[in-house]
Amino acid sequence: MGDEFALQSMLHITAARFVSMKLKFSSRFVLRLSGLFILAGSVFGQSSPLRVQQTSELEYPNALAGSTISEGWAHVVISVDAEGVLTDLLVANYTHEAFAKQAVKSLREWKYIPAQENGQPVGVRKALTVNFKDSKGGLLIFSTFDMTISSGFRRDTVVRSIVEPSELDNRIKVVHATTPVNPAKLIASATERNVVMLDFFVDEKGEPRMPVVVSSPDDAFSQAAVDALVQWRFSPPTREGKPIATHVKQEIIFSKKKDA
Repeated sequence: MGDEFALQSMLHITAARFVSMKLKFSSRFVLRLSGLFILAGSVFGQSSPLRVQQTSELEYPNALAGSTISEGWAHVVISVDAEGVLTDLLVANYTHEAFAKQAVKSLREWKYIPAQENGQPVGVRKALTVNFKDSKGGLLIFSTFDMTISSGFRRDTVVRSIVEPSELDNRIKVVHATTPVNPAKLIASATERNVVMLDFFVDEKGEPRMPVVVSSPDDAFSQAAVDALVQWRFSPPTREGKPIATHVKQEIIFSKKKDA
């Protein structure tokens, strides 16, 4: 038999409702999870995290001026490529829509200095918390937030962004899958089973968003997996009949087999 790849069943599926803005995206780079990236930097000492140049003030929303709302936040996930370009953005949850809109506005205006890994710029996906308080502007905090927790606020005051897998109307399915190019024969270190773990979002239209490579035996496998994934389409996830986005981890397995 010739080269094969196997699509494993979905692992650890959670769901999120997003205020989303889809920006330019290219599959010709592989994003790193910034948490893993920072860990690598602390080990090898040749890496630096993503940096944001706040070229404009993070202002308190005008829509809330004079209101009784004195504080709030928005949780945002962004992806920035190796050239420092903001390629995609999702607002995961927020305490008021005005905070979400203001956070998105500022993040789109600001500039980004790409993360570096072993001295080379790399694309990363990063979770941010944007805090607003007392009409005095906002504070941007780089953090890997827990989207299932509404810390400091009553749950009924937060626009809920995450639902449990059991709360989805139906489990999402792959409705179109492009077979990845298998580079196994070109890689001397390739084994019979080469596993790439991808982490990404599926939006309310069933399109994959902001894929990152969690683990991979080689960059060639990573790129092949991402190139294929961005062409996949999924059944649009819903909850109580309404569109909702999901957060997915997916294994793609490349096998190296000799032709018969």
